[in-house]
Amino acid sequence: MNIHEAMLMSYSSSVATDPYWSMVSLLMHFEGADNSTTFTDEKGKTVTPVSDVVIKTGQGAFGTAGAYMGGGGYLTIPYSADLSFRSSLFCIESWCKGTATSGSPTLIDFRGNGAVSSGWAIYYDAVNRALAVYDGILHSSFVSPSNVIPAAGTAFSWAVTRDSSGVVNMFINGTKVYAFAYDPPVTVASGIRIGMNQGGAGHLIGYMDELRITKGADRYTSNYTPATSPFPNF
Repeated sequence: MNIHEAMLMSYSSSVATDPYWSMVSLLMHFEGADNSTTFTDEKGKTVTPVSDVVIKTGQGAFGTAGAYMGGGGYLTIPYSADLSFRSSLFCIESWCKGTATSGSPTLIDFRGNGAVSSGWAIYYDAVNRALAVYDGILHSSFVSPSNVIPAAGTAFSWAVTRDSSGVVNMFINGTKVYAFAYDPPVTVASGIRIGMNQGGAGHLIGYMDELRITKGADRYTSNYTPATSPFPNF
């Protein structure tokens, strides 16, 4: 073993690792210079900002920065098979600090720029402070109880998972708030949008940090303790 290998082994043993790293489809830390429009996915996917989405320092859940969305922009990511789940186990999770007190801010929309009646999306009801999944094919939403999301301007972690029994579980700050049987439609060919729905509405106004998508593992099926540091890159 050379000195570089020894240093790498020492470093790896001293920091958190992700046992599901090979299943991670997307991991964004939203780090960078203030007002930067460069967004990096640690798994190598191309992330394109549209309109007013920028990196803002001092606004992340961890690290030095987070993504700021002013209500007119969003992020796009092209289609790939590991962003389409159907009957697979999955875990979609992030941190958010929204400032809207009305409307339905979109967290992530798997309909890209496709038709309303395709795919699915995760959003929250800013009035009732409830987390929700919208199914475009069913034209209906699965909505958690009200008041599970903190008041506008307060950061919270959220996760939506699908377990081996076909149940989708919703979590806010590590607490399961709702569960329902669901097999999501495939992601459309135009990919996904973050921070706005496919129709150009449902803008997320506020901040997002630490977005991670895992396909093949649900990670959480019951209450858990949210991360206190950035998600591992390996």
